[in-house]
Amino acid sequence: MRIIKNSAQCFVLILHLLILNNAIAEQDRADLDLDDDGLIEINDIEDFLAVEVSWGATSTLYGMSNGCPDDFCKGYELTRDIDFSEGQDSPIVVYPKTLGSQIFEGNGHALRNFRLPSSDVAGLFERVYSSTIRNLTIDVADIPIHGAVRVGGITSEAHFSLILNCTVLADISGQLEIGGLIGIANRTMIINSHFDGVISGGSIAGGLIGIAEKSTLYASSVKGEIRSEGNGNYDVFGMIGNDYGSRIVASLVAARLVGDPLEGFQGNSLVEASYVVNTANLESSATLVNGLHLGTAESNGKIELSPDVLRCPTSSNNTQCADVGLFTNWDQYVDEEGEPIWDFGDDQTLPSIRKDAVFYGYDDDGDHVINLLDAFPLNAAASLDQDRDGKPEGWTGYCTETCQANSGLELDADDGPILPLRIYPPEAQEDANPSAPKAGALDALLFFLITIIFTYKSAAFSRNKGWRKRNY
Repeated sequence: MRIIKNSAQCFVLILHLLILNNAIAEQDRADLDLDDDGLIEINDIEDFLAVEVSWGATSTLYGMSNGCPDDFCKGYELTRDIDFSEGQDSPIVVYPKTLGSQIFEGNGHALRNFRLPSSDVAGLFERVYSSTIRNLTIDVADIPIHGAVRVGGITSEAHFSLILNCTVLADISGQLEIGGLIGIANRTMIINSHFDGVISGGSIAGGLIGIAEKSTLYASSVKGEIRSEGNGNYDVFGMIGNDYGSRIVASLVAARLVGDPLEGFQGNSLVEASYVVNTANLESSATLVNGLHLGTAESNGKIELSPDVLRCPTSSNNTQCADVGLFTNWDQYVDEEGEPIWDFGDDQTLPSIRKDAVFYGYDDDGDHVINLLDAFPLNAAASLDQDRDGKPEGWTGYCTETCQANSGLELDADDGPILPLRIYPPEAQEDANPSAPKAGALDALLFFLITIIFTYKSAAFSRNKGWRKRNY
């Protein structure tokens, strides 16, 4: 072995080793998509901080897209849990990201112990447009998330997007439009996603969403505590703070509901196969919705009963525990393998969403509505057929006149009765229309126009308490 004779030689050797190490590191990141799935791998804190918005162009990291298939990556994926306090004197401040026509894949990993900057709006992602966030846990239970308006554990705003298999553990507070997952949601789907923590502060607050329009919640839950601080605050609810035509399906709230006013389901939501229990007062009544129920319409399947009665059944369609049937047809609500999502446990436990429920997020037409809940799973022009007559009630938000003309669909003009949401397990999707356009990358300007209109409308409504609907 060669002997290093002086300090100069030692310095030169160390310098060469450092250069070699940096070269190896650079070579390791020469391919940002090692598994060739079109998602750039996020390996550590530095990688996450370098995530960039693409607006339909290739996703990049450190300004590069090396290794992406055909030089195009459609988003990012975690390769491990990332703890932003690891090796730090205090948690790292993470400035919110924007996702535009991208995927953020958590792969079952968690982002932990980050701190958001002081800001009017707050969320790990500031805005999410026509994007998917899936299989991700956000765990900041010991570091409060606080903002003025549009505050959410995942994002302050989500438009035409999909939140799938996500969990947020957090203490979230603000003044207006506060949600455990999302501050404001516009035509967004939340599937098998859950909040466990504390929601507190001002008005228009919900366990999952602050304010929503034509969004869908399926197989999702709220636990922990939702607190109304009083002082004239309004629209504080278990699931959605204020709503314009969204659907809550096969979901639950089992949380401490503290303060006044505070209710379970917002009165303008379509609710089915869901329940609310206030765990702060187990002597109070629980709200169970068997059929389809709208707070401003005649009661249909809405039942007030004690939490003890709610625990009693151990299966769907129970007629032994109460004078009315409990959990009628709840076994028809299934995951993407066709298995029922509800776990009724024993007669001492409340029904819950099965922890092993499987949701892959199959979305063949790319409209951010999963096939399981899409009336037209191969046609990006539409997804909702509430009266099941084969005609959609409306177009997707980004379907242009050309898209509509090429869709082969005709809008529903007879305004038939709204029926419970139809579930389309794999075997029921074979009759779908294959000749429809798929959703492509959306134009950034269109997104900004939609956001400006929706944000202006929600702000105007927030200032005017007169539009509030009857709640229950």
